[in-house]
Amino acid sequence: MCDIHHQEIKGLLLNARHFHFVIDLVLFLAEQNLLIRGHCENYSQSAKDSSDNMGNFLEMHKFILKYSPDIAKAYRNAKYKMLSPKIQNDILQAAAIALVHEIKIELMDSYYWILAEETRDSCSNELVAVCLRYLHKGNIHERAVGFVDCSSDLSAEGNSNSILLILEQLELDPDKCVGFGFDGASVMSGNTGGVQAIVRRTYIRASYVHCHSHRLNLSLQHVATKDEDLKILDAAECCTKTLQSHSLALDSVVEFINGLRDLLIMYRSEEYFFEVFKLTDELHLNSKSQLEIPELKEYTKTDVRSVEDLKIIWHDLDDNLLGEIDRRFSEDSMSSFHCTHNIPNRNNYCESELTQRFNMIIPESEAIMFNAFSQRSLVETPTLLDLTSICNPNIFDNISKLLNILVVCPVTTICVERLFSTVNLIHSSHRASMLTTRLCNLSLLSFETDITKKLQETPLIVEKVMRKMVKK
Repeated sequence: MCDIHHQEIKGLLLNARHFHFVIDLVLFLAEQNLLIRGHCENYSQSAKDSSDNMGNFLEMHKFILKYSPDIAKAYRNAKYKMLSPKIQNDILQAAAIALVHEIKIELMDSYYWILAEETRDSCSNELVAVCLRYLHKGNIHERAVGFVDCSSDLSAEGNSNSILLILEQLELDPDKCVGFGFDGASVMSGNTGGVQAIVRRTYIRASYVHCHSHRLNLSLQHVATKDEDLKILDAAECCTKTLQSHSLALDSVVEFINGLRDLLIMYRSEEYFFEVFKLTDELHLNSKSQLEIPELKEYTKTDVRSVEDLKIIWHDLDDNLLGEIDRRFSEDSMSSFHCTHNIPNRNNYCESELTQRFNMIIPESEAIMFNAFSQRSLVETPTLLDLTSICNPNIFDNISKLLNILVVCPVTTICVERLFSTVNLIHSSHRASMLTTRLCNLSLLSFETDITKKLQETPLIVEKVMRKMVKK
């Protein structure tokens, strides 16, 4: 009897090992963004009866069995082979659920920011995707949590319902939501009937911020359409790339935009204009190229004939760009977060709009003590992340909460756009008929590679989720 019992346990362990191997293989293919299924999946241990190419999943499974006798034996003796397309879909769904659960664990009681955008995929389906930005173990994370097909209702109400549907699975505390980051389209940004106004009914403390990268791009596009002959805007490319970093905090953006504004003001000076004029003249002589003379389109239909005419074009470009930046990055749009300038050198952030919105009371004594502590511990111009790293919540409880709110304020919604890039890579011509659910699961696993690798190392997590799915 003992021998029989021992053999049963051994068989169960071998079956579990094969199942975990299948889970690991599916997750590996998803993480690497490789096709899983083939066009013809006639799988047999006999080469004569098998298809020539059964797809990456079955071909890799067959290949690895040759070098793993234990798994091969378990596969031969298993009642259920666990290789069907349905099992693949179940594994992908369970892994995506486990991935979102890992994000939920990371969030815990953290403050967070909701990032969402709408796009059209390669099959002309309208998708709404949601990412979350939060602080975890001293690092800023921007995580994708899902997307849904909203083609049936493209209104603000429909988009709002899609966003709320995605967020339901996380069971987030609405009071911890600092705000939303959307694009500036009216369906998203409308104060009464826009998505941000509708979603705010659930997340009442949240504020809306238009993506800073979008703002700068819109400013550049507006100025570029003024005159196609003006090529100086290429120099602003570094600005937009800087704003695409997910690790930037809002204080860095405010300083960056102010620095760009100061630079444009400097460009308007006579000294700088003649410096640029001299440099372009030298480049023209060295290159021996034909100089294209623009027209003063808005002033006269004659060609440029003097340095003064060039100066008019230069100043017109500079003034247009400066005006657009002032309009799109106005103080009103950042009013809730002006206290970023007051940390750690002043104490008036204790009564900022942000502290009032989240019902925070920061005693002046706590602010003075933290300012003194931070000035001793850090460099002269610390960032919000620097301050957050040294702020002990057990000592500076209220300021720690304020810093956590400020540091998660987003610079850009580029995280959502990167998710859409992953979606488009997966939804290629080879996968054009894929259902949205499978596409979402594959996209999350390919996008959040660090969590997917963790699930590969512990396939038991995915197995447990699958067992719960079966019970339901």
